[in-house]
Amino acid sequence: MKPPANLARIGPFTLVRLLGSGATGDVYLAERAEDFAQRVAIKVFHRSDPEKTAGSAARERSMLVSLDHANIVTLLDHGVLPTGADYIVMEFVDGLAIDEFCERHRLGVPDRIRLLVKVLDAVAHAHRHLVVHADLKPANILITPEGEPKLLDFGLATRVAALVARGSAESLGYTPLFSSPEQRTGDLITIASDIYTLGVIARGLLATAPMSAGAAKDWSAILAKATAPHPIDRYTSVTALQADLEKFLIGKPVAAREVAAVELARRWISRHRWAAALGAAICVTTLASIGAVFWNAARADLQRGIVRGQLHDLVRLTGDLEGALYDSVGSLDQSTEAKNVLLQGATHTLEALSARDDGDAILTRELAQQYLKLAQLQSTLSPQDAAQDRGHAAALLRRVGP
Repeated sequence: MKPPANLARIGPFTLVRLLGSGATGDVYLAERAEDFAQRVAIKVFHRSDPEKTAGSAARERSMLVSLDHANIVTLLDHGVLPTGADYIVMEFVDGLAIDEFCERHRLGVPDRIRLLVKVLDAVAHAHRHLVVHADLKPANILITPEGEPKLLDFGLATRVAALVARGSAESLGYTPLFSSPEQRTGDLITIASDIYTLGVIARGLLATAPMSAGAAKDWSAILAKATAPHPIDRYTSVTALQADLEKFLIGKPVAAREVAAVELARRWISRHRWAAALGAAICVTTLASIGAVFWNAARADLQRGIVRGQLHDLVRLTGDLEGALYDSVGSLDQSTEAKNVLLQGATHTLEALSARDDGDAILTRELAQQYLKLAQLQSTLSPQDAAQDRGHAAALLRRVGP
């Protein structure tokens, strides 16, 4: 749409067309007419209530000036027209709304979440400067051809903990579909309002995305926490929501949902396949060796001396390998879950070995020593299991006497 005839030029810029209209003003695409080529977006504030719009212009201007982030539109200039209307000049973002961009480029779940993470980083930056956007929606999040999001339209932004006049979302200029419950009722606007809206946007972006059962549960938990009806039940900050999205992206447990120990171990294995493979190899090799030794034991008393030697070596090998692998995973993410998996494997191995009672006092004492080593490893993770391991060791030692 062409700009009105009486508004063809603002400073060195020629207005080209109307980009959009909002609660506080109209935004035009404009081009610099001299010196050098430049395209900008110019917002001309409404004059229906001069005192009110002058305040809106000053507020939006001051907020944009305070924000310096790659994913937030940049303020370039400002002024007052001969008609008395305020205006601000901003960088022009030639992009698509985030939802349209995702659909047009058929982005998968990971790429959509990466875009969201960048948007959240921009909103978190605003919050750190005590600015609540208050009108987040796909149309105000444009994605450039290079795939970078740009957050714009701070016309309804407010300072943290600022009170707004009571009224409906429509009368206050908010977009009802993306408004938080407190915005719809005209209550206190805080960073929790932006968190709610970001949750609504996230839900729309991944509404039809295929997910595994576990991922779907995590995603539902994230959305439920972000869009909780009461602000106190939402994420405490955009950064906390961002952290959960980043965890979701790489398959880590999210803070929004408690995950069972079995699933934690499964996820750790999926992220650290080499360590999991080594642990599985140790357990399989050890148990297979136990089976082979027991089979040999059933053959003939002639081989009993060899069999006992194999069992002694196997007990020592099991303890050494489990201890070494336990130490090797200490620096990894989710190392606690990994250690639990390894210690459970060691426990099962020692139980299988100690179940065989052929009167070998030396073997029994070696098993008792391995139980005591296991108890030492368990002491910081599970005192109860450590106590049980010490009990097993004591029982074995009682079996052979002093």
